[in-house]
Order: sequence, then C-alpha cells, then structure tokens
Amino acid sequence: MSLFQVIWGAALLIMGVAVFFRVPEVMARVEEIPALVGAMWFIKFSFYCMGAVLVAGGAKKLSAQHRAARADARPGRQEGKEPPEQT
Repeated sequence: MSLFQVIWGAALLIMGVAVFFRVPEVMARVEEIPALVGAMWFIKFSFYCMGAVLVAGGAKKLSAQHRAARADARPGRQEGKEPPEQT
C-alpha cells in the first residue's frame, strides 16, 4: 500500500464530488454567453460526466489500496513470500 496512492485516490474522489456541487454555479455563468445557449445540455452533461469519472476513479483507486492493505495484513504472510496454496 502506498500513501501517495491513497492520497491521490482521495483527491480524485473529493474533486469529483466538488464538481457536482460546482456545476450549477458554473452553468449560471455559462448561460450568459449567447454563443453557448444551444449547447447547454451538452456542456452540463460533460461536467457531470467528468465528475462521475473522477468519483469512480477515486473510489476504484481507494478500493484497490484497501484490498492491497488487507492482503498485506493477512496473518502468516511473510515479506516477499506467498503463503502456500490450500486445496
């Protein structure tokens, strides 16, 4: 488990959630631009899709780090050696 990877995953997750909260504020400002009025649905969809990708990526990274930490903490596991397979 890498502390950097955990921090990176948490940052992705937090920024994805922040995007969801920020979209309504940004969309109010984008609506003031006359050239973009026709593409409002696409812009809104793109922002929410970006937020979803950030949340999913952060959650996946944190989940992988959690699984790695649990696997490293298994009893009987020695550094550099895999436990024998049980049949």
